[in-house]
Amino acid sequence: MQIYTGKRTSGIREKNQGMHVVLNLTAGLKKNNVTCENFFTSHKLAMQLLKRKLMILSTIKKNKTQQHKNYWNSMYKDAPFSTGRDCKPEMILDYNATKRAVGNLDKMLASYTCEHMTARWPLVQQRLPIKLEKAPLTPQIHRRKRLPGPLTATYFAPNVQIEEQGTSKSTIKQKAFRM
Repeated sequence: MQIYTGKRTSGIREKNQGMHVVLNLTAGLKKNNVTCENFFTSHKLAMQLLKRKLMILSTIKKNKTQQHKNYWNSMYKDAPFSTGRDCKPEMILDYNATKRAVGNLDKMLASYTCEHMTARWPLVQQRLPIKLEKAPLTPQIHRRKRLPGPLTATYFAPNVQIEEQGTSKSTIKQKAFRM
């Protein structure tokens, strides 16, 4: 396993980096299928994998100079179609069935970074939203402490008196609000 440490000190960009990654990851494998995305795909990679008895199925960009097709595959020679309702080519169905790992790779690349972060900025990022969330609520909290709550049945229950003179009547004593 090789670790990517960023740009080289010479400043020269590495050529065919995707091909080198796939070849390193598949070292020692035989008679397997490799599904990859267009970043890793090239005609040279497919030929290298075929020499190792590995099959490749991947997408390819239309602007790549090696091939002008949407899918590159070394598994299917005649590209058979499925007998299902949609009648898609088998290579597209296989790619769709195995592209979950490709999608997971994209998600990990999008959410994880190798950049160095300072120790102080995360504290600001954590505490600033909390302060901003509480700021509009603080006046509301102080106002509720000063004003009485809503009138409920528990407020009226002790104030009901039943008069037993002839007919039963209930009266409600009103309490003055304390401010």
